[in-house]
Amino acid sequence: MKINVLLFASLKDIAGKGQLEIEVEGKCSVENLSKKLYELYPKVESFDSSVRIAVNQEFIEGDIELKDGDEVAYLPPVSGG
Repeated sequence: MKINVLLFASLKDIAGKGQLEIEVEGKCSVENLSKKLYELYPKVESFDSSVRIAVNQEFIEGDIELKDGDEVAYLPPVSGG
């Protein structure tokens, strides 16, 4: 199953790209996808407690099961002025 991952702000800087496709086998939850993302980009994990996650353009709370082709966006806190 393929999941489309979008990274924003500092997460995009860490990964060097704003969009990637992660392939997972069998069932996958957002938590499992995040672990896979942290394996690929260990520095991204430092944002784990503050990042907001949206699945298919809707913010989620907690862990949910993903489907093939889902889009998961990771949005770190951003400061502005």
